[in-house]
Amino acid sequence: MKTLRQHRINFPGDWNLWLLINLTMFSGIAAWLYHGFSAVETALMQGLSLCLRILPLVFFGIVISAYLQVLLHQQQWRHMRDITGSRRYFLAITAGILTPGGPFAAVPVIASLLSAGVQFEICVTYFSAWSLLGIHRMIVWESGILGWSFSISRFLICLPLPLIAGWWAQRLNKEFLH
Repeated sequence: MKTLRQHRINFPGDWNLWLLINLTMFSGIAAWLYHGFSAVETALMQGLSLCLRILPLVFFGIVISAYLQVLLHQQQWRHMRDITGSRRYFLAITAGILTPGGPFAAVPVIASLLSAGVQFEICVTYFSAWSLLGIHRMIVWESGILGWSFSISRFLICLPLPLIAGWWAQRLNKEFLH
């Protein structure tokens, strides 16, 4: 039975890269036609500046993923893969809530889980919990700026959403993606 975890890794030459190249070209041409070359030059410099800030984060996130794969080799990930029932969802939600950092930390963890054979729906549950319920964002950003009342209310409202996402991912994986 083939699942989404058996996806292929995207290398240069895949359609994603060509899509981004084409979108970049067309948006650059549109900026040039509507605002002149100075707008294109400004956008390129801003993009380069952003790239220089983000590339180290991406690099270290990928290195963390590689370390996780080495430290927690396939045998140890099997424990996560072999958990059954609702316990696996609650473990994924708890891990997602507690995972600190941005996508540079969470996405490589998901890549490691998928490559170890952890079910697609569990990875979706983890990712949804991380993105919706991350405690670090609630403490560092939300509560300080928006207040604890807003933060706790939003957290409680979003609490069932990772379960719903995981359930839908399981159905989608079984019904349509085989």
